[in-house]
Amino acid sequence: MTLAKNLRNMDWGILAVVFLLSVIGVLNLRSALAGPDQAGFFSGMVGRQMLWYGLGAVAMAFAAGIHYQLLDRWALVLWVCAVILLVLVFFLGRTVYGSTRWLSVGPLRLQPSELTKLAVIIAVARVLGRDPEQDTLTLCHLVKP
Repeated sequence: MTLAKNLRNMDWGILAVVFLLSVIGVLNLRSALAGPDQAGFFSGMVGRQMLWYGLGAVAMAFAAGIHYQLLDRWALVLWVCAVILLVLVFFLGRTVYGSTRWLSVGPLRLQPSELTKLAVIIAVARVLGRDPEQDTLTLCHLVKP
C-alpha cells in the first residue's frame, strides 16, 4: 500500500480524539506540577511526556504502513518471541516497586507483557482468519486459539 492510500483510509475522527486526549493529559500534568520550581512548559516530566507522545505518533505512522498480510506471515514468530521474553523475565527481570516485570536492555527498560498483548492479538487473528469461507464463528471456533 502506498502512503497516500493509507492516509485516505485513516480514521481521522479517532486520530483527532487521541490527539485531543493527549493535549488534555499534558495540560493536566502541567497543572498538577505547577509550582515555583518549574522552569518552563516543556521542562521535566511534561517534556518527557510530550517526547513519548511524539515517539508514539512516529510508531503509529510506521505501524499504519505495515500490511496485514506481513503480520499474518510473522504471527507465529512474534508469538514465540513474546513467550521467550516472558520467560526471560523470570531469570533476568528487574524488580521495580516490588514487582519483577521489566527487562533492562542498556538504558532502556522493556515490559514484555505489553509486547505479548500485541503478539497474542496478531496470533489469534491469524488462527481465526484461516478459513475465509466461514461467515460466523461459534463458541467451538473460539476454543482453538
